[in-house]
Amino acid sequence: ASLAAGDGAEMGGAIYAEGDSTKYATTEIGNNVEFNGNVSSSGGAIFLYGGNIVNFGDNVKFSGNRGTYRGLDDSYYVEHPDEEEASVAEGYGGAIASTKAEVQEDPNKLGPDNGNAILTFNGTSTFENNITDRQGGAISLYGAKATFNGDTLFTGNKADNPASAERVKGGGAISATDSEFVFNKGAVFENNSATGSGGAIWNGVFEGSSSMTFNGSASFENNSANNGGAIYNESQNTQAASVATISNSSFT
Repeated sequence: ASLAAGDGAEMGGAIYAEGDSTKYATTEIGNNVEFNGNVSSSGGAIFLYGGNIVNFGDNVKFSGNRGTYRGLDDSYYVEHPDEEEASVAEGYGGAIASTKAEVQEDPNKLGPDNGNAILTFNGTSTFENNITDRQGGAISLYGAKATFNGDTLFTGNKADNPASAERVKGGGAISATDSEFVFNKGAVFENNSATGSGGAIWNGVFEGSSSMTFNGSASFENNSANNGGAIYNESQNTQAASVATISNSSFT
């Protein structure tokens, strides 16, 4: 199955799901599903707000999706250099974006009953040539958890805005804020880039805590950014840490 060319949606070019701590949303995505060329202001293919459970089957692919300010292409910024700054929810996640509910009982807890999204990839997954003009070329999570149980490839994803480089935070493939990523099998990051920081991964803390764990092999090849060609860790919270745990890995 293919979900393609959903263009100009405010959030989630193909899928938008919203839940809260008492009634969260559940989305099941089966095997052999592709998301191609979808565009929205955030979450080019998928946008999740608040309490969500999302399960992905085997052989899921995200290709050529865009999460860009108000769904506009780069020419807009050239023609409107004085455009007002995008809202906090715009320009995140070329393929997938998620943001936690505004009200949470515990900022250090991640669960749908706390207003967070929980994403589980149960087979192989591929993210290629997705782009955002702010943060998370393929995936941007704010207060969420993603677990990858199969081999995962991130290739050619970008966090880039040629007309307004200062808008770009980073994370060519992944941006994680107050979030948790767990890779239980092989993860390959190649040819991803960010105008800002973290050519492959930007991992940061704002209110809660953030972690990136690789339990299988990990490979980082030819990723690039102004700061942290592969991984950039940042914490704006003096009470919490941004942690990356890596083993059996290569950086070239």
